[in-house]
Amino acid sequence: MAILTARNLTKSYPGEERPALDHASLEIEPGEFLAIVGPSGSGKSTLLHLLGGVDRPTSGSVQLYDTDIYELDETHLAIFRRRQVGLIYQFYNLMPNLTVTENITLPAELDGKKIPQDDLERMLNDLGLMRKKDALPSQLSGGQQQRVAIGRALINQPAIVLADEPTGNLDQRNSQEIMDLLHKANITAGQTVVVITHDQNIAQQADRVITIEDGRLVEGR
Repeated sequence: MAILTARNLTKSYPGEERPALDHASLEIEPGEFLAIVGPSGSGKSTLLHLLGGVDRPTSGSVQLYDTDIYELDETHLAIFRRRQVGLIYQFYNLMPNLTVTENITLPAELDGKKIPQDDLERMLNDLGLMRKKDALPSQLSGGQQQRVAIGRALINQPAIVLADEPTGNLDQRNSQEIMDLLHKANITAGQTVVVITHDQNIAQQADRVITIEDGRLVEGR
């Protein structure tokens, strides 16, 4: 049974001749590592935001487990997204005035949960950030900041992790380290992962690849 099912997702913007996303449908299985590839402007990020409940479609539906996420009001959608969806962005989106530890635990704090110290230390060690746990984002390299973003996405053990060009700002070595961390979460914890990328080398590391062209999905391998 699919963990996430999208049906006929369409997103149109006023003044645009064609929709950014055009009747896109897909199913994602539990524990799958999926890559979605396509050129700039093809609709990759639009699709990701709709799958994660960040934006609402013009038409169509997204079902995560047994919940049609767009039947939720804004308050319940925000809670559902925080608990069930881990989002990783190209530009990290860290809180500049919070430490590494505080950035990672922020989703749990917003949910009124306390992360056990052993679990937090295990996460920091897995991310290679134990020595940087009290540092601010401005004191970190790009690769380290993206590691923090991954920790933040995983801390609530969400149903699915959605990564939007997570290696787009990184060199080859750091890019592979980020992919290795995502693969570890996928294999060790059974985490379902979807990566948006324009990099075919990154995409080929996934279990399945889907191409998006002019807002339409084309099944790859």
